[in-house]
Formats: sequence, structure tokens, C-alpha cells
Amino acid sequence: MSQSDVKNLREKAVRRCSAGPWGEEAAVAVLLGFDRIAGDRRFWMHVDQAGVDFDPILADDTWSTTERFLIATCACLWNSRHGPVDIGQVYSLDSTFWQVWHDMVTAARTGRVPAGTGEGSGS
Repeated sequence: MSQSDVKNLREKAVRRCSAGPWGEEAAVAVLLGFDRIAGDRRFWMHVDQAGVDFDPILADDTWSTTERFLIATCACLWNSRHGPVDIGQVYSLDSTFWQVWHDMVTAARTGRVPAGTGEGSGS
């Protein structure tokens, strides 16, 4: 597992969701493009070509409240057994984190990664 696994998984998710209504994968692709989380070893060490293993990521209590909220939202969008998420936390997000959160929710609803949501862009 490495940072290149994150990049490869994101590319795979974007390809798959562009071929059909894969909202869950589109939401994960958004988070995989957000370097502040996806570029963090605590995250990418739990990513491989099969996907993201959210359980150990969410079990790590060293994430900030806002980082954990984004990860938990993505996990819930991927598989609702990881939910529910306290939606009230959205008010504590700065503009960058809010945009990523919004893009994940939009991606889950539409099955498409929103334009401008790119790897390394921060959102």
C-alpha cells in the first residue's frame, strides 16, 4: 500500500463512475483527490486496488474533528453501516473542507465527480 495506490484507486473509481451511476465510487474519488487526507499516511496505508478500508481509518483517534467528519461522511456514503454522520458538524468546516464535503455529497447523488475536483487541488 502506498500513495500511488491512492492515485490508482482514484483513477479507477473515476473511470467506473463515468461509465454508470456509481455514486458511491464518485464520492470516494472526491476524497481520494483531497491531498490533506488522501496524502496522509494514516489514510493511504489502508488503501489498495480493492478500495479503502474505512474501519481502521475511523478507528484512528488522531484525526482532527473536521478530517474525521469528511472521512466518516465518505465512509457512510460508501457503505451506510459506517453512519450515521452528525450533519451539524458541517457548520464547523472551513471553506476548503466544506467544498470537499459538498463535492462528495454531490458525487454520491449524481454518480459523477464534480468538475474542478481534481487530484492535488485540495478539493
